[in-house]
Amino acid sequence: MNLCARNAIASPQKAFARIARDVFSLDPGIRWVAVEEIGCPPSWAWRDPESGKLCLGETTSDDELVDPLLLMLAEGRDDLCGDSENASARHLLFVVLAYRDMAQIVVRLGRGAHVSVATDPHLDAYRLGARLARLLHSRSALPPGW
Repeated sequence: MNLCARNAIASPQKAFARIARDVFSLDPGIRWVAVEEIGCPPSWAWRDPESGKLCLGETTSDDELVDPLLLMLAEGRDDLCGDSENASARHLLFVVLAYRDMAQIVVRLGRGAHVSVATDPHLDAYRLGARLARLLHSRSALPPGW
């Protein structure tokens, strides 16, 4: 059963809010969190700049999510070219996209899903990416209702 099917059974907002709170607790410089699964609309969370309160819903800015193909390319998936025999034994922890005004860290969340996190550009993206990967790896068995 994929995440969308599970979301139809349980409260998707509660499960996502739990993940978002855990991610936001990693660093106050995190701007927004998005969870995407193939075939499902993305779930977004951000801090209200005035109150600091966690908000869930659709993004109101022009922030772009990451094409899952980028993760496959970053992993060096030789099977994209038909050479799965020589595929890398290393496992991708995360991908960092650096923009002028933010950094975006992308980590897999189980099979077919990933989490994108936007941060202030001055944060140590490697340190935060490693912490995020550890947090999400501990959730590799997704919580009930997610």
